Amino acid sequence: TLPVHAGANAWAVSPDGRPLLEATADDGAQARTGPFVLATGLDVAARLADDLAAAPGVARPVELLPGGVALRPLKAIGFQHETWRDLATGLVARADLPDGALGELGPEVLARWRWRFDFPAGRVTLAPLAP
Repeated sequence: TLPVHAGANAWAVSPDGRPLLEATADDGAQARTGPFVLATGLDVAARLADDLAAAPGVARPVELLPGGVALRPLKAIGFQHETWRDLATGLVARADLPDGALGELGPEVLARWRWRFDFPAGRVTLAPLAP
């Protein structure tokens, strides 16, 4: 079971202005919890930093980077009291992430909430969408 993140409405902003929220990713080798970039335009459910994620059985991990031809199912992603399993994910180059970020969360994960960003106050409010 992945941890529940109470207080996940507390967020940080990377030096380049990208919002970060805490989530957990489990690639089967290990689970990591930390800041993820909210990436509403991402082409997959999530991308993990290429220096942190294991990609067993992938002969050319570069194919998991944006623009590559391969995706792998991620064992689990935990965010805001919910867990997703076996979502298609890829990698993102460490150099493309803000310092300390573990990866990016994309629309398949973010779509379950209504988002309100208050950048001047450094706050994001999430409200679950009605079923």
